[in-house]
Amino acid sequence: MTLRGWWYILLCQADVIALIWFAALVFGHSADILCGQLALSLLVLRLPLAVMLGVQVSRELHRQDARLPLTATVQGRPRDGGRSLRCSLVLLLLPLNWELTQLLPWARTAYDGLPTGALMAGCAAFSLTSGMSAMLLQLWFGAVVLPETGKDMTSFGGVLLVCLCMSALPAIWLGLRRAILLYTDPLPAAALARRAKQAPSAADEEMQCSAESGDEEGDEEGSQTLR
Repeated sequence: MTLRGWWYILLCQADVIALIWFAALVFGHSADILCGQLALSLLVLRLPLAVMLGVQVSRELHRQDARLPLTATVQGRPRDGGRSLRCSLVLLLLPLNWELTQLLPWARTAYDGLPTGALMAGCAAFSLTSGMSAMLLQLWFGAVVLPETGKDMTSFGGVLLVCLCMSALPAIWLGLRRAILLYTDPLPAAALARRAKQAPSAADEEMQCSAESGDEEGDEEGSQTLR
């Protein structure tokens, strides 16, 4: 587990903390019950999203186990079929933090700490959806709802700004940045390997051309000798 993985986990957790803090702020000051209910609804919405991500993670773990021999090791440890206590705990805690997938024993982490582009796309989509929804709710509360209540802005402004930053950073770093990486990412290694097998390399082409030129020179010398 690298420092990058822990940083991603902290960013994803900040989004959850921001939503809980925002809901407590709204309910605590009786500013607008609807905003607090919407914030709690966003937290509940993480459950079905985490279930979909958990299914994808489980499939990838089983594919990884199927590709590895029985004596293989993953990250220096003997493989355990992807069903260890750590894997089960991570899958259970995905609704709270889907970047916990960084803790799983992946054989390769070519896609920003994850094994496949599809899994990276799923995490990016969920982070972007959750972060942008929380940002829009908080902006709407600060720009529309709060002025209508007639309450003092100073008692809400600082906490609301912190919550907004805590929701924006995961959406940008874990969502938008990964979407850009997926868009600009070159062809996977497997596709490149298939292309290399189908098309001859430059060295093979050069050797083939030199051999053909040598054959042509030999034919010309033979015809001159016969003459």
